[in-house]
Amino acid sequence: RGARAGDRPRLCPGMSRPPPLDEISRDETKQSVPARPSSAEGGQGEPSSAGDEPSSGSSVGHNMVAPLLKEGGGRERRATVRLMGTGLKFLGGIASHYEDDMPEELHGVLEEREFRLAIDSANTAILSFWPCMTCYIFGYACAPCTLGASLLCPRSGVSASERVLRNQLEQLSLSPLYSGKGVHFSLHKSCCSSFIEISYPAPSSPP
Repeated sequence: RGARAGDRPRLCPGMSRPPPLDEISRDETKQSVPARPSSAEGGQGEPSSAGDEPSSGSSVGHNMVAPLLKEGGGRERRATVRLMGTGLKFLGGIASHYEDDMPEELHGVLEEREFRLAIDSANTAILSFWPCMTCYIFGYACAPCTLGASLLCPRSGVSASERVLRNQLEQLSLSPLYSGKGVHFSLHKSCCSSFIEISYPAPSSPP
């Protein structure tokens, strides 16, 4: 007779039933995994956690970081020069033009053509949005009659000029021509005046 799907296989006389599959897998696992040598046998056991790793790796990382911290710990001495505003001024101190004569302190730091290129680009950026003369005069002349409301007319152009000037000075500071020499440009203003500040690494003093 053919065996049906639900029938269990019959064992021949003298044959024993095979052990379950789960017992066979457990026995094979025990045989395949070698036993770890204990410390009592004289061998060095494997590290139980990340903290038991040899200390040579941690000392190498410390030696790599220490010089960087040492080099960055010192503070660089810097010198500054100021280019005052010489053109028309508005409330807040922003001027329509700034000095374009190269200071003597910058000789040896920048070439004259490099200085001229930076200042001309800054002054051009201001004039690109500076209000026209008619708007400028109207704002101040009608201020007493309008209780200062007429100053809003030139103020929009002056605010745009200041924003463009700051962006231009930031681009100059990030350009390789000036950042490679450590030269940085920035705008500073007060209530009645403003100036462009140029900072650069201070020359080392003679011993």
